[in-house]
Order: sequence, then structure tokens, then C-alpha cells
Amino acid sequence: MKEKSYSLTFDCVWIAANLLLCSVAFSQSPTHADVTYGAGQEVVDMYLAKSPAPTPIYIWGHAKGQTYKRVSKDAVSLCLDAGYSFLSIEANDDNNDGIQDLYIKEPWLKILDFVIANAAKYNIDPENIFIGGRSLGSIGSFPAAMERWEDVRGVYSMQALPTGGKPHAALVGKNSPPCHLIYRGAPGNGNHDPLNGIMVQEAYRNAGIADRFVIKTETRDRQWFDGFVEFVQTNRIGGKGDQQRATQAALKRKSREKSAGIKPTYTERQRPANTITKEQRITNWLRSQDKNGDGKIARDEATGLMKSNFTRNDTNKDNVLDRDELGKLADRLARGGYGRNRQPRNQQTMTTEQSRYRFRVRDNMHQDIERTLQNSPWKTPVYEVLVRSFDGLYVPAVLIKPGDDSAKYAVIILLYAGSRDMGQLHKDLAVNRGMLAERLLQEGYAVCNPGYRVEMDDTYVDPNFPAVLDHHDVMAVIEYLKRRKDIDPDRIGLYGVSHGGELICKITAEMDLAGAVAVEPANMDFLNYPRMGRGPEIDERKPLKDSQYDRAFAMERIRKIQTPVVILNRTNDHLTGIFKTTYQLMRQAGVPCWEWEFEHPRHGFSWGPRKKNGAYNPDTVQQKALEQTIEFFNTYVRKTVRDRSKR
Repeated sequence: MKEKSYSLTFDCVWIAANLLLCSVAFSQSPTHADVTYGAGQEVVDMYLAKSPAPTPIYIWGHAKGQTYKRVSKDAVSLCLDAGYSFLSIEANDDNNDGIQDLYIKEPWLKILDFVIANAAKYNIDPENIFIGGRSLGSIGSFPAAMERWEDVRGVYSMQALPTGGKPHAALVGKNSPPCHLIYRGAPGNGNHDPLNGIMVQEAYRNAGIADRFVIKTETRDRQWFDGFVEFVQTNRIGGKGDQQRATQAALKRKSREKSAGIKPTYTERQRPANTITKEQRITNWLRSQDKNGDGKIARDEATGLMKSNFTRNDTNKDNVLDRDELGKLADRLARGGYGRNRQPRNQQTMTTEQSRYRFRVRDNMHQDIERTLQNSPWKTPVYEVLVRSFDGLYVPAVLIKPGDDSAKYAVIILLYAGSRDMGQLHKDLAVNRGMLAERLLQEGYAVCNPGYRVEMDDTYVDPNFPAVLDHHDVMAVIEYLKRRKDIDPDRIGLYGVSHGGELICKITAEMDLAGAVAVEPANMDFLNYPRMGRGPEIDERKPLKDSQYDRAFAMERIRKIQTPVVILNRTNDHLTGIFKTTYQLMRQAGVPCWEWEFEHPRHGFSWGPRKKNGAYNPDTVQQKALEQTIEFFNTYVRKTVRDRSKR
């Protein structure tokens, strides 16, 4: 068995990064150094961007043991190149403990007042102030942002909130500004535990503003600011959120004037309409895919979605897409295609939530059909259920509870490969091959085996295909479980093998859950990777090259995943390269994920062997995979976020 552990890697990267940061000082001089914004040591170094117009500004607080003079060259250069000014602040050590008081909000409130009062002098846009810091610097900036939400456009911090997530989560309200937190290690990693950020994330969700919060994992310190420019552009007034931020500015002025006794409501952000023209679309397609420069895209030149939908778009069947055919495609995309019942829908502005539920029936039309199974081999309650799907059909599922009491159980949804009927779900997966299910029940979890419709190749990658797909059926079952009084809606986990692993990736890109284990995920559709016979010969045992699949398509979905995910691989599987590519993309996107690798001769080995003579006899590799899986679920699913923060 070959098993990977990344705790040593995290430690090594942390040591190397700190040696680099501590040994190399930033050579660029600040535009204004040691500017006083308070008393004593309350000073700031100002790196001002050159711009004829007032610039957005990021106020940075350093980590413990550092000073405001030691700033990240990459961060400052990135800000200045993007036209943002950068401030590095210092605070007093009023209690003489050897640590600057960046961990309290007072110096941050002072610097906010200073920036607003001197905005014209330093060519700063007071409507676009962003704050944050690393470790120590994140502690004080967060409560200041929550208190001065009308002045702060967003919070961007690393190794955030090491003093614990609970007190910071208590500060979150419906007006809290957008927040982007980055962590180096996995949960349980000392003071810099991502669970602190997860507690704040839960508070944002409870306040109804989950879309304003992002939490990422990034082991490389130099990559921490990679998402900063997009974060500012998305949330600043004058950026992607222009209309909504302008509304916020008006509300801010109203609040300052105290014309009302309460703070106004933060307006929801909306995605702007896509204004790209027909000719721009055609030009972009030809520039990127017309390799021989003949003004057409041949079948062997097409890439990504153009390749997947080539036959459909090649209306005259001459194996090339000319300007006329590309123009028709551009027109269709501009209209947004057609949804169910030929109703126009704008795929450019459709949100994830709208996409998930565009076929969902009304709440009063669930009409789930449920019965308790009699004479079951299980000694605990077993329910056979027909769940109303998003398009009004029925999805079979078997739910097994560990006891018949009034408790609210955590539940693990088990997905084994392709579609199965009710009999297979119960007798085959739960009874004859129920090693995993039995162990989960012993651990106190409820277990659910859902069915789902047959996978339809290419439909997942076609934005104009008006149908509910197999992963939507599993999502319908998840919604059913959330409606049950005996299931805790915040403690739902997924375990899937092969195609079931791919379903996990698709589901977590659209729905946040407590934790998931994707076993040997056959992610051909998820990566938009051409299957055998439809693309070049590819050694699928090795990680894919960018040219062999649609990386942009995959990353668009992977970046939405916030559920902790394990990619459980088999080193000698025929699809090992698919598994590894998925894991590598998740790491690059900052998804909280881990890779476990085992050597075993059978695909789907971790599900366990068939029962023989009334007993399961797993080999040592299967047993090890089972124990690690149980430990993962016990950490991320069994306990609530509040309980997990105490680990």
C-alpha cells in the first residue's frame, strides 16, 4: 500500500516560505514612509499607485514577530500593477507584551478614519477600501470591518483568525462585507485552523449572505494574493458590482448622516449581463482555434465546448465551422439558448442557485412516497422512498437509520458507480456488499443509498441542454433528507465510487455539504475530457495535459467547491491520471482537499468485498481505507462546526 500524507509537506512549505520572507526584505521604497495616523508607534508605510483617478486601497496588517516594514513584494507589486494603493500599518504595544496591538480593532478604526480624512491628499478612493492581514493582522481587521461595514468593501486575510472562529462569527450580520480567507494547512493545524474560518462561513450562511464568503487552502505563500485582484474587481464600486456598490455608497452616506436609527440593508450582488458582441465572439473563437488561418474552425482544430458540440453546430455537415455557422452559434448564446418549455433563459447571468433549481417543483408538490421496509435483515429502521425529482419524476432511495429514536442523525449518502433500481440499492449494495454501510451504522450515522437516472454523455458540458441530469437526482435526495426531522441538515456527507465519485464532484460544485470522499472518480464529463474513440490516444494512467481536456471548463466548476473532499486513488487504476488531474486542479483552486493513494488490484476496492458465509473479510488495504474514511467522516460530518472547532 502506498499512502500519502501531506502534513509534512505543509510543515516544509511553511518553514521554507518563512525563511524566504524573513531573509528577503522588500526593496521598493514606500511612496510615503512612517506616516503617523495615531499616537506613538501608530504609523503606516504607503505604497501609492500612479493614477489620474482616485485608487482603491488595501490596508495590510503583518503577522506576529514581523513589522510593517516587511511586506510581500508580490502583494505590493500586484496591487500597484492593478492600480490599487497598498498600506502597511503598525500599532502600539499598549500592554507591553511585545506584540503590536494589531489584534484589536482600535488601530484599524483609526487607520480607516485617517484614510477617509486624507483621501484627496493621497489620491485614494474612500469608497473602495479593503483591509486584512496575515495571522495577527487578521484578528483586528475583521471586527473593524464588521463594525465599519459601510466603509469597508471587503476583507482579504491569510492564516486568519488564529484566536478562534467563534467570537468573530458572533460579529457577522446581514450587512457584513465580502470576506476571503486563506489557510495553508488542513483542519487541526494548530492555531491557524481552517475550522476557525468555517465557523465564520457558517455565520455568513446563517445571515443569508453565503455568497459573500470564500475560504481557500493554499500551501504556497507566494500564491496567497493570486485571487486578490478578482476579489477587488468583484466587490469595488466601479467594478463588476458597480450598480450594487453604488447603492451601498448611498446607504453609507445615509447611515453617516444618522437619518435613520438602524443600519440599512446590504443589497445583494448580481452578475452583470454579458455585453460581448457577435463579431467579438466570432473573432475570439477564430483567434484561439483557427490554427491554419483559413477563417474557419475544422473539427480537428476545435477545442473545449466547441469540440463537444461540433456536430450540432456544423449545420451543413462539411466538417468545418464557417463564419455563418459561428454567427448562428453566437446569436444563440446571446439569446441564452432556450430552457424548459421553450422559455428563453440567459445563461450568461444565471446564478448557480437558479441553475440548480430551474426545474425544481414547488415546495408544496414534493409528494415523496415512503414506506417502512418489513422483514429487513437490518435490526434498525429501513425506509424505501420515492423522492420527487427536480423535474417531477421519482428517484428511488433506501434510508437506514442506526436507531429508532428522536435523535437528529448525521447521514452519509453512498453512491456506487452507475444507476440502480430499488432492489439493487437495498439487496446488493446495502446487504450483500454492506461492509461500509454496516460500519457507518455502528458509528452512529444514518446511511442512504439513492438511485439516479442513467448518465448521458456530453449533456453536462452543454449549457443549452434543457434536462435534469443524474447528479440533480442525488441533489433532490439530499433536499429530501434535509426535510426529514430525524436528519441533521448540516451533517450530510457523500461517499462515491467511480461514476459515484464524479457525481460527488458535480454535486459539491453546486451544493455545500459537510464532507465527501470521492473514490477513483471517473471525471471525464466533469473535466470535459474526450473519451476513448472521440479524441486522441491518451495514457489515462498519467495526469492529463492541458491540451487534452477543457481546463477552463473544469476550473470554473472546481473553484465553486467549498466542501472538504478526499480523492481516494488506486495507483494502478486505468484512470489514475484522471484522479490525479482532478486532485491537482482542486489544490490549485484552493479547495480543502486531500489525496489518499492505495495499491489494490480491484477498481472500487474500498467499498468492501461481498459477504461470504454471513461475514465480510476485507484485506488489509480495504480495512485501512475503511478506517481512514471513518476517521474523516468523524472529523467533518459527525460533529457540528461548533463541535469541530474544539478539536
